[in-house]
Amino acid sequence: RSVRGWPPSALLELARPERADLMVMGTHGYAGLDRLLTGSVAEAVLRRAQIPVLAVPERTGVSEVARVLVPWNGRPYATRALRWARDLSRALCATMDVLYIKEPGVDEDAARLDKCLVSILGAGSDWTLRTRKGDARDLIIAEANSGRYELVVMSAHRRRFAADFVLGSTVERLLRHSKVPILAVPSG
Repeated sequence: RSVRGWPPSALLELARPERADLMVMGTHGYAGLDRLLTGSVAEAVLRRAQIPVLAVPERTGVSEVARVLVPWNGRPYATRALRWARDLSRALCATMDVLYIKEPGVDEDAARLDKCLVSILGAGSDWTLRTRKGDARDLIIAEANSGRYELVVMSAHRRRFAADFVLGSTVERLLRHSKVPILAVPSG
């Protein structure tokens, strides 16, 4: 199908919930000056999409998905993405690593986290919980590019701060730096 118009708007028009369940698109993964000068169609689509968007970097060599990384902070928007990841992982017969990043100054009880995840994902050997401490954005990018995963699933949740407008949300930053495909699930 061929359409005319500004690419993000044309793609978003085609990717409405009544027309599609999922959008799959390629991305250059531009960062820095290239991104500033040319913009990013994928970021613009992720920012406003009402359906999940699978963004595949042009430099990916993924042919099979065996392990899925799912950053999760326990909030409802992240739990929605976690459920998507669970269903997709099971359909692909893949294992899933849930990455929980502890906020500075917060000492999270691992047993409580595990119990919460069992209530969402069910008990089983198809998922594991990984916890880290530090800057969430940096740790998610490092984990995604560790070579252990073929797919990252996370919420496309946006905050209303100027920093997100300038630097992009966590999923937008991951889009610029990830070597593996990203499934961004809208938070709403």
